[in-house]
Amino acid sequence: QLLGYDVPVRTASPGDVVKVALYWRATEDVNRDYVVSLLLNDANQEPKVEQQGRPVDDTYPTTEWDKGEVLRDWHDLRLPADTPPGNYELLLQVLEEGKTIGQTSLGRVEVRGRPHHFVVPGIQQPLEARLGDTLLLLGYDLSSEDVKPGEALHLTLYWQALQEMGVSYTVFTHLLDASERTWGQMDSIPQLGEAPTTSWVPGEVIADEYDIFVDAGAPPGDYVIEIGMYDATTGRRLLVSIDGQLLEGDRLVLGRIQVLP
Repeated sequence: QLLGYDVPVRTASPGDVVKVALYWRATEDVNRDYVVSLLLNDANQEPKVEQQGRPVDDTYPTTEWDKGEVLRDWHDLRLPADTPPGNYELLLQVLEEGKTIGQTSLGRVEVRGRPHHFVVPGIQQPLEARLGDTLLLLGYDLSSEDVKPGEALHLTLYWQALQEMGVSYTVFTHLLDASERTWGQMDSIPQLGEAPTTSWVPGEVIADEYDIFVDAGAPPGDYVIEIGMYDATTGRRLLVSIDGQLLEGDRLVLGRIQVLP
């Protein structure tokens, strides 16, 4: 018996996870192995996303449930990066040996996508650096090669996805002096959080802008910008390579900047 359910967030983007909690009660000792299926159906009742598995991440099959037992069963329904935007019905099905023996609607979920671009634009400073096995840096634009303390450098990075990613990476941009002290920094999920790497599709090109404000106390002299990506949950950076050669520090150092008096 399904006692109820929770869907805490009903608006998601491609690449996001829709969390669903199901509350079950065994009305008798269960001797059948049931599978739970969650689907997002479009307006034509065609499933665009589907996930199947036994309860509790496949760790607690129904054959182990006892009569009267009440169970909370969480599911993470991941939306593929190419999920079309739209309003979907969230459907719960219970399956036995691949056949549906019961189903019910859990309401609706709104998928709000963003446009995907696949043409490489003109880039001021083209290059090709690989980050991990999942993406390329194609180059960058920089607003100026000199700046005063308190001003901002406008940096645009051009990424290309090589494959879908299950991790949302954060980009770091640092302005460093000759001793590698940081005098400006902006870390962000790409496009100010609007284009997490989990939403990228293979071949997609992402223009990703950053304003790096120079510390008011930065002394005049030569500086560089270092960039890269890391997993915010672990702090681990993606390896960076050019022509198969790994770069020290898991970072890429861009052209020199002059901080003026």
